[in-house]
Amino acid sequence: MIGRDSRTSGVPPRRRRFAGTVGQIGVSAQAEGGHYTLVTVETNQVGESEADKLAKRFLTVVHTMADPTHRPIGAY
Repeated sequence: MIGRDSRTSGVPPRRRRFAGTVGQIGVSAQAEGGHYTLVTVETNQVGESEADKLAKRFLTVVHTMADPTHRPIGAY
């Protein structure tokens, strides 16, 4: 079993917050064990807002940049 990378344990995530007319979007990136990175996106809107759609599109773009063989599915 592979454990967490001891060099990255205890390191706080890097955070950015963006605000505009559609609301606020918070992005957090944190190193996980090995070569994995956990990217979390949150909004201050409820339901399927325009900010949620932008956040999903952002995650799709990041995933495609990290893995060019990834085929996005959905209308983001």
